[in-house]
Amino acid sequence: LAHAGTVGAGQAARQRGDDECARLEAHIARLDAAARQPQSAAVQDKLAERRRSARSRQFELRCK
Repeated sequence: LAHAGTVGAGQAARQRGDDECARLEAHIARLDAAARQPQSAAVQDKLAERRRSARSRQFELRCK
């Protein structure tokens, strides 16, 4: 019975990871769209850093 709870916990953790991966993908798409608009160099730098951070998190989570 304890094993069944462990499997359920693993599935829940996987679902949370999948949800975070989906949120990251959408966030990166928004950052890309913003980066295609005319922006100051400072704003472009901030967008690039946020994108790098989001991509790093995707890698940590091993998103598909």
